[in-house]
Amino acid sequence: MPISKSDDDHPAVHWEKVKDIISEAIEKAGCKPQPVWEGGAHDIIQAKILQNIYENTVVVCDLSTRNPNVMLEIGMRLTTKKPTLLIAEEGTPLPFDTGIIQTEFYDPRLEYRTTQAFIEKLSAQILEKLNAYKADEYHPYLEAFEFETVEPSRVTVSSEERLTELISQMDTIVSKATSLSKVPTENANALNPYATSRPDEDILHALIGASKKRTASDSVKDHGILSKYMKNDISVGDAICHEKFGMGIVSDVVGNKLDVNFNEVGPKRVLSDYVKTV
Repeated sequence: MPISKSDDDHPAVHWEKVKDIISEAIEKAGCKPQPVWEGGAHDIIQAKILQNIYENTVVVCDLSTRNPNVMLEIGMRLTTKKPTLLIAEEGTPLPFDTGIIQTEFYDPRLEYRTTQAFIEKLSAQILEKLNAYKADEYHPYLEAFEFETVEPSRVTVSSEERLTELISQMDTIVSKATSLSKVPTENANALNPYATSRPDEDILHALIGASKKRTASDSVKDHGILSKYMKNDISVGDAICHEKFGMGIVSDVVGNKLDVNFNEVGPKRVLSDYVKTV
């Protein structure tokens, strides 16, 4: 609550009277009143306030004049999920965020009869909240709100699976590097998609055969390719597969060049120097 002069209508002596009224209601509920700025094991007043805000079982907050310190302390108290009662003098505009919390109003003139009625009501509220808290039936302010959060999922992969994947990636990189390193200088243009010196020639990168995860017998079964192709022994009539042109049948062998009738693009001449068995 405020304790020093706020304005001409709220001098320090006014707040002393309000504190006495609150204390009487607390005692009437069978509890011991303790201002948050008193007691505690700290010499610094802010430390005492924080300790009492977080440790005391029930806290009564006076919103009158909407004192900034009080508003900050109410916010911290609501995070504890412990019983918190709000009071204010009649005519106090309630802040938006606390407007949904029940607030008991008292007569700012502190007239005797209305003040006694306020003491009775506040005392009953304190006792009700305290009993509910002890019975684990108290529903705090923050419980009225639900927040849906999304957490990233975790996928567990065994060390063997991860190593197998990494080795496969490394094999692919090494195979490409080896292929490039063995290209003779005179045939370097064959790797350049923009080369025009021999537009009818290209590099035959691979035959259909056993990949690192397949056997030669699998390839023969799937594509009808004989095991001799694994030795680069290519002749007329053999079926081959080119990375760019797809499946084809060899129609002629001229030195290191192959004339191939590809199913998709028709006749092409490719180089057999760099045929790779995989």
